[in-house]
Amino acid sequence: MLGGIYFIYGYGGIDVVKDIIRKSTHKFSNHESLIEEYKELFLFAYDKDQKSEILNDFESMWGVHSRKGLINTIERFKSRNGLHKAWDYTRIVQIASMGYACNYLTNEEVKAIVLDLLPLAQKQYENWKKYHEDFIKGRTEWSPNNGEKEVYQKLAEEITIYEKSIYSILPLNSQ
Repeated sequence: MLGGIYFIYGYGGIDVVKDIIRKSTHKFSNHESLIEEYKELFLFAYDKDQKSEILNDFESMWGVHSRKGLINTIERFKSRNGLHKAWDYTRIVQIASMGYACNYLTNEEVKAIVLDLLPLAQKQYENWKKYHEDFIKGRTEWSPNNGEKEVYQKLAEEITIYEKSIYSILPLNSQ
């Protein structure tokens, strides 16, 4: 769920994600199965047929040419001592998902990467609202003039409150 804001945006917004979930709800009898559907949406958001595009993005955005380069980039983001760690965590989830789509990482490796990040985020952020606020600050600092700040702010406000939102079902920290 750490990278969900990116993927909800990438899928086309909350309404599109709600529609994906709604179409799948006939399979879900409980929250656990709904959580599994969100994991698939957010951890494996890219298709294998996007490999060529992803390899170009890896090259142009991060200078990544190999599995080893991807793992080094993930570790660099993870260990960076800077503000706005939510921005780093979200990017790690995104590039891990991309890494899976181009066969740099296995399904199990992507899940392990995210599971390693979760306690770090839980320690640093009280709730999803604080996490997403920090993500927006980091993203804005990274690209202050891209014009998407308001879109991400609105999305951050809405993703925790819609029906069957993973962020209301699964809080960042237990109360």
